[in-house]
Amino acid sequence: TYRKSHRLPGETMDLGNELPVFQTDIGPLGMLVGTDIYFTEAHERLQRLGARLIVWSTAPFAKRDEFPLDSLLRGRAVELRTPIAVARYAGKAGYGGYETSFSWLATWPIGRAMVIDRFGHTVADTTHTAGVATATIPARELAGSVQKRDSLQPGEPKMFPSVEPLETTKRTVRVSIVESTSNFDRLLARLDICGQRKTDIVGLGEYVWYSTEAEVITY
Repeated sequence: TYRKSHRLPGETMDLGNELPVFQTDIGPLGMLVGTDIYFTEAHERLQRLGARLIVWSTAPFAKRDEFPLDSLLRGRAVELRTPIAVARYAGKAGYGGYETSFSWLATWPIGRAMVIDRFGHTVADTTHTAGVATATIPARELAGSVQKRDSLQPGEPKMFPSVEPLETTKRTVRVSIVESTSNFDRLLARLDICGQRKTDIVGLGEYVWYSTEAEVITY
């Protein structure tokens, strides 16, 4: 059993105070839940205790764009040379009362399971659907044993070099805001106009205004 140990501001749940590593038939396994993922120290501690595989489960944010989290996970896998298996909840139940009603924002978790190897490669991915992500990890990479907690002393805090403030001069940029549209050709035409006007930065709308649940699922 593992109990979530880290939370972000605004979260109110009670937390556990252990980061255990479990000896399994395939090798030592560490577990993380939800916002544990944002805390580098949790990953490092699991690795120091011998974890050769980290499993992270979470109820995801109700949005489709999770690429920043993907980058974070790949970076952790490379840094620690440890594969990471991910399970994200999929379904409408319990999220905003949309079990039986339409939401144009698609405010329900749409799920995603994935496996990232120790080189940071995504070797299995269910995309944003329910399902099982299956990948093969060489047994030799998972072999090992749990390290004794008392034998490991806390690491030294990371020291970052001081950075001198940059001297900047005032600049002028041209910014264009483009209205959201589900018509891709129309969007490209608007971006062409921005290019003709020598736009430096283009702001795109976050949402496309769907009118039916079928359109949300389709697009």
